[in-house]
Amino acid sequence: MYIFLPILLAFAFVLYIAYLALIKKQPRHKMREILIPGLFFLGTWGALYYFFVF
Repeated sequence: MYIFLPILLAFAFVLYIAYLALIKKQPRHKMREILIPGLFFLGTWGALYYFFVF
C-alpha cells in the first residue's frame, strides 16, 4: 500500500506540469520556477522514502 503514495504524487506532479504547459501556456521561465523545485522535492522525498521505509 505504501508504494502507491509516491507513484500517485509523482503522477500528480506530471499532470500539474502538463496542465501548466498545455492549458495555461506558461512561459518557459515560469515553468523553470515550478519544475526545478518540484523535481528537487520529488527527488529528496523519494530518496528519504526509499532509504527509511524500505
